[in-house]
Amino acid sequence: MGRAPGARALALARAAGVGLAGLAGGALLALFVQDLLAVALVRAGASPGGVSAVFALLMPVVAVAFAVAAVVIDARSGAGRGGGRRGANRSGDTRRE
Repeated sequence: MGRAPGARALALARAAGVGLAGLAGGALLALFVQDLLAVALVRAGASPGGVSAVFALLMPVVAVAFAVAAVVIDARSGAGRGGGRRGANRSGDTRRE
């Protein structure tokens, strides 16, 4: 079975959307972790010079890692291709066949 002519464009659009969602989720998580670290470091009286690199790199690294993970998980799950495992679990189905 061949794919429809616009299927590749739709798959790329889906991957881009999933990637953007992962990027946003990663950025929000990094912001939360950054706030926790900042409070802990201020209370401990740590020098800001040593941890400035951590604060500078935390958000972009975590955001990109989440975006890549989201795209990889989506690609491996087979979602959106019709051949995935979605709906295969019928444990709650009480109908008889």
